[in-house]
Amino acid sequence: MDYVIEPYESVGPIKLSMTKEEIRCLMPEKPANDHYFRGPYTDFFVKSGLFAYYIGENGVCEAIEFSQQTTAIFQEKHINSVPFI
Repeated sequence: MDYVIEPYESVGPIKLSMTKEEIRCLMPEKPANDHYFRGPYTDFFVKSGLFAYYIGENGVCEAIEFSQQTTAIFQEKHINSVPFI
């Protein structure tokens, strides 16, 4: 799946500051139950290749992370192969 990044606003259909429930309703799958290696306030959507990070148990989304199976697009460029510095 392709995710277009809008800085400080959204990633694809997911907007920063959405609640966990809003994001779970938006995604085409349920989050994995065994993903706590990223912390308890995280949802991992395996098939979509996306992590959503929340502030607190019932908080809002503060960050989104992609796995390699997704295509992250920023300023019309695919950024999956850009190395971390």
